[in-house]
Amino acid sequence: MKIDIVPYDKNWVTEFGRLKVELSKILGKLSPSIEHIGSTSVPGLAAKNVIDVLVGLEESSQFDFVTNELAQNDRYIYYKAFEAGLPNRRLFVRLKDGESSAAFEKVFLHQEKIPHEAIQKSRLANVHVVENDSSEWLRHIAFREYLKVHEEVRLEYAKIKADLSQKTWEHGMKYNEGKDSFIKREEKNAVEWYLSAKK
Repeated sequence: MKIDIVPYDKNWVTEFGRLKVELSKILGKLSPSIEHIGSTSVPGLAAKNVIDVLVGLEESSQFDFVTNELAQNDRYIYYKAFEAGLPNRRLFVRLKDGESSAAFEKVFLHQEKIPHEAIQKSRLANVHVVENDSSEWLRHIAFREYLKVHEEVRLEYAKIKADLSQKTWEHGMKYNEGKDSFIKREEKNAVEWYLSAKK
C-alpha cells in the first residue's frame, strides 16, 4: 500500500475539535484529558490525513470503561492486538462519518488479521488512550511542542515522510518502522527539552 502525505491542512484542528467534543461526551464520566498529537497537530507539517488523538485517564483501571464505551459506538474499532507490546496504551480507530465498524471486525485480536489497507481508506483518526502524566503521555506532548519550535527538526521529519511515501508498504505499521530511528532519537531530545523548559 502507498502512504499519502499531504500538505498541512488547517481543517485538521477543526476536525480534532469535533472529535474532542465527541469523546468528551462518550467518556464524560471520567473527565479525560484530550489532546491533538502527531503531525496533524503541528502547523505547517505535512502528514497523513489522519488525526491522532491522545486521551489521558487518571489511572489504568479506567481502560476497561473506555473500551466498553467505545465498543458500543459504531464508528470505533479496537486494536486489542497491540496491547501485548504496549500494555499501557489502548488503541482505537475512529472511522469516517458514514462508515460503520460492521464492515470490519469490531475488535482485532491478532495483528496479522487487520485489513490495514481497507481500514486506512475508512480511517478518520487514531485514538490513543493512556494514563495522564505517564511516559506515553509525556513523549507525545513533548514531541508535538518540540516540533512546533524546532524548524530544522520539523523540516527533517517532513523530508523523511516525503521520501517514505514514495515507497510501497505492506501496511502502515511498516511505514512507521521506517521513521522509527528518527522518532526515537528526537522524542528523547524532545522530552529532555520539554522537561527543562518547564522548570
